[in-house]
Amino acid sequence: MKKIDFSFLSISIVVLACVLSSCSDNHSRMAAEAERLERAAISDSTAVIDIAECRMKHFPLSRLIEEVEYVPLETSDSSVLYSVAQFKLTDSLIYVCDVMKQLKKFDRKGRYVGNAYTRGEGPEEVVQLYDFDVDEDFLYLLDGARSVVLRFTHQGEFVDRRSLPFRAICMKHLSDGRYLFRLAPFSLADEKEVSALLMLTDADFNPRGEFFAQNRDVEGTTLREPYFESSSDSRYFAPLYRRSIYRLEGDSLVMDYYLNFGTPYYETNRRYKGAEEAKERGIYYTFPNPIHTERYLLQAFITSRAQQGLLVIDRQTKRAVFAEGLENDRDDMLGFNIWSGMQTYDAATGRLAGIAESYYESSFSDEAELERIKSILPDSVVSVLLKKGNEELNPVLMFYRLREDIVK
Repeated sequence: MKKIDFSFLSISIVVLACVLSSCSDNHSRMAAEAERLERAAISDSTAVIDIAECRMKHFPLSRLIEEVEYVPLETSDSSVLYSVAQFKLTDSLIYVCDVMKQLKKFDRKGRYVGNAYTRGEGPEEVVQLYDFDVDEDFLYLLDGARSVVLRFTHQGEFVDRRSLPFRAICMKHLSDGRYLFRLAPFSLADEKEVSALLMLTDADFNPRGEFFAQNRDVEGTTLREPYFESSSDSRYFAPLYRRSIYRLEGDSLVMDYYLNFGTPYYETNRRYKGAEEAKERGIYYTFPNPIHTERYLLQAFITSRAQQGLLVIDRQTKRAVFAEGLENDRDDMLGFNIWSGMQTYDAATGRLAGIAESYYESSFSDEAELERIKSILPDSVVSVLLKKGNEELNPVLMFYRLREDIVK
């Protein structure tokens, strides 16, 4: 019998073990450096919230939501949407953008109004839509391919097109005329790496401030770019996979809240089985940006992109409650997704808005369960949230008011 030489296999195993050990040590160093930087940014004005003191294992939806209204978006050959990425509101319109970058207008009853822009290379057209924003007077479109911002009236009339002196991938127009941009990794002029992730400009796109600087000298110190909040006038930002919430104050970005979970930082998105270990150890990270109403600030938490908790902060008292899981005890909802269910704040009515959980009746394998749900929900809700047949329909939006006594 031919003798098998295991020496190469043994060496390979040793090398692999060293590599894995090195990666583990590297991730630990990155997590430790991220924690050091965040804690160093805490100031006297930062409210430190101890999650252990406000944690609740079971949190009923009836304690969060006071009332809910559903608005089905009209489905037709012209209005059909793919998976919705985001939507924004004016007093009279709903702008909905899907993952294919279609941007369509509906009225507040969900009736289709028309497309919000035309694709093309003309001066009034968009080559590639990166982001959009609205106020009561105008629609703002960020054409990332040409680094320009186009402005239209809500009746579809072209107003102007202005060039940006940098590359941006996201945009927020503030009520005072200033803009916030999430910058692309490289600048427009010389293809050099940009020094920051977020830029504040005046109405003419002149820089007023740069935030979340990228420190390339120390590995792992970049505090991953934040999402923009989709409120009517965004002021809060949460670096991805971290434990801090920042607020725009004048031309500065200050850490408003630091969330003390009492667990070590962990690179859940960069390590094999990181999600399972993070969950076992109770490690949470911010993912979508916070959203605020007049009274409350809400922040969803995840473990490797799976929603795991909701933090509600009373902005007046700085008190908070952290719900590890939301229980649906309402008779007018099929469920609640923390991420898609908190899309924007409707300043006109003082309500939050999101995408409702809805299902096709054919998706229920258990006929008894379907009948049980029908017996619980009012007929008006069943007709909206339980869809018959297999025809692809546009989503149902929900508008809901938060209770005044969420944080006791």
